[in-house]
Amino acid sequence: MVPLLLLMAVLAADPPFVPDVATPFPEEAPLTVLVPVEPRDEFQQARLVSAALYAKSQLLQRRRQLPAALRHLQRAWRYQPQAVEHLPKIIAMAVDLQRIDEAVRYVQLAPDDAPIDSMVLRRLAMRMSSQQRWQEAQQLYQRLMPHIDQRIEPEAMELGDALLWFDWGRVCFLLEDYQQAAQHFSRIQPLIENPERISPNITLQNMLIGQADQTYWMLGDAYLGAGQYDVAQTMYRKAHEIEPDPIALDGRLARIAVKQGQDQQALELLNRCLDRAPHDLGPDDLQRLARLLDQQTEASAETALLPRLESIARSEDAPGTILQFLASWHADRQQWPELLEVLGRAALAGFVLRDLGECHQRFSDDATAIDQLLQETHRRLADDRSETIDTGVLLAAIDLAIAAQRYQVADELLDAALETDRDDVDTADRMLGWGLELLVDRQYPRAVEWLQRARELAKDEAQRLRCRYFLARALAWSGDIEQGLAEAEIVATMVPHQPRWASLPASILHYAKQYPQAEQAYLAVLQRFDDRHEPPELRDEIRDIRLSLSHVCIYLDKDDQAEEWLEQVLDEFPEDVSALNDLGYLWTERNKNLRWARSMIRKAVQADPENAAYLDSLGWVHYRLKEYDDAVRWLEKAVQASDQPDGVILDHLGDAYRKQNQLDKAIDAWHKAVRAFEQEEEASKRDQTLKKIESHKPRKQ
Repeated sequence: MVPLLLLMAVLAADPPFVPDVATPFPEEAPLTVLVPVEPRDEFQQARLVSAALYAKSQLLQRRRQLPAALRHLQRAWRYQPQAVEHLPKIIAMAVDLQRIDEAVRYVQLAPDDAPIDSMVLRRLAMRMSSQQRWQEAQQLYQRLMPHIDQRIEPEAMELGDALLWFDWGRVCFLLEDYQQAAQHFSRIQPLIENPERISPNITLQNMLIGQADQTYWMLGDAYLGAGQYDVAQTMYRKAHEIEPDPIALDGRLARIAVKQGQDQQALELLNRCLDRAPHDLGPDDLQRLARLLDQQTEASAETALLPRLESIARSEDAPGTILQFLASWHADRQQWPELLEVLGRAALAGFVLRDLGECHQRFSDDATAIDQLLQETHRRLADDRSETIDTGVLLAAIDLAIAAQRYQVADELLDAALETDRDDVDTADRMLGWGLELLVDRQYPRAVEWLQRARELAKDEAQRLRCRYFLARALAWSGDIEQGLAEAEIVATMVPHQPRWASLPASILHYAKQYPQAEQAYLAVLQRFDDRHEPPELRDEIRDIRLSLSHVCIYLDKDDQAEEWLEQVLDEFPEDVSALNDLGYLWTERNKNLRWARSMIRKAVQADPENAAYLDSLGWVHYRLKEYDDAVRWLEKAVQASDQPDGVILDHLGDAYRKQNQLDKAIDAWHKAVRAFEQEEEASKRDQTLKKIESHKPRKQ
């Protein structure tokens, strides 16, 4: 039997629109909605709605409609966040439904003293660790701390506790928190060295120790990072004893020697590594070796190291670390021909500019460097148009030209590169990458051309399909909706099992403002996939579909449904800033829940303070609350944050200026809004703004 208070709440509250739950049974009599004697404010109303949602959640649980019960419980908490007692129930129910990511999100929102079951926390932490989501795993392990008896000696530990400390140490290590990692590892090190203390069962021992040599390398690296050099050296030698690897051992011992000021020993060890296995040296090792050589009087990095690395770089399997080191070396010294050679070798090895670490950012910010490199490329191209021209140099130069937004130069270089095409270069994959960069740069017609050529050069159907996916968007964004939709339909037919690919036609229809068709297409995809919760990224794609459905419903004047789609996003992703902003803005437009909307939009602005749309929402909710000074302040920031402010932002700013009696500024902002609406082909919005301008013109006497 439902408690009396909850039944009263169900009768008194205005229930939200929730289309995905069961309708009342036919035999249930309709309820009479009670009207309060005094109007409730928005927070009082929210508390009643929360109670109603909680009551419905209880009923749905009894009917075993658990997904709907979870959604109602999540929303009950969102409507009354003070009801923290709901959070452990939400987390437990999400875990029971195998919605692990949902459970983790709600754990992160729960206060530290929330009574969350420790076994649930362990399970979630291990799951995040297995998915290589180290930051989330670390947060969950931190929450477990009060539930762990840290006084237990290793000999008395059970396997589960030992595994917990080991995995927590591994997570800290991967997050480069070496002090914490070393502390956790030292707690169970006796068990790692003697796993038979936990169990005589080899399988159980392997759960802890795994690949023993790899475990000891990791332990050594953690102790090295924590400054425990003697222990680190012991761990490294244990790893080498189990599976001999002299290169790895020498490289690690060299790091210890550097830390201890034993430079000569470190130099000998690193030189030995370079002689034996240069591919195994990391960028830090190379930098360390160069620094040690430069400190010597009889040698230097330029004479003793650079020629060796250049020789290695000319091999077909040149390691990326050496190419990256050489690129930085020549860039620092403005040695442009040598740098172009290295970039060309890197391109032939399959690397793009972004793979070369700091070089990408450096070239993006240095017009002089790009000028010099492109001039060197054109000089070589002019000298030799035969087949001997280095394809790698041309590929690298195209990377540079696109990074510098010199698109005509990129076109010319591409033609030259295709003339010298080599079988060992995946030109289609390169062109796909360039096409994506052109899309990001809004070079839509050029992106269409490059992506079409990439599709023609594709070596297999999977590669051709990737080209089609982005080509569909490029065609639509360049104005060819019909052809873009045709490509999108091919993609959706060939990859029906992935929502992002299956929803591509809906996305094209949405962009083309064909809203009724877009709504039906989105709904069809949502119906197929909404009951799936693995892999985790699938839920992100489902979230995007709901956000798009909300946008479409606004244009179809289905405001209730638009709100509901956003509510559903926030049920599952309660901190999603896009949904917080959009729902806050929609409430603001409907002049409801304004204080609550303001708090949600503030969260979005705090998360992305340069987002013009979020700044506009915050300014507009201040306007609705008659806080005109704040409205102007935030709307002006929204304009400043936009390269080309859209009509809505400018129109809002004009309205706010008018409320401040700054009529000249208001009319100026409205005129700009009219021009923006004309560019955006928003005729009705343009006409509304024109009426404002006309109504505020000075009247003739």
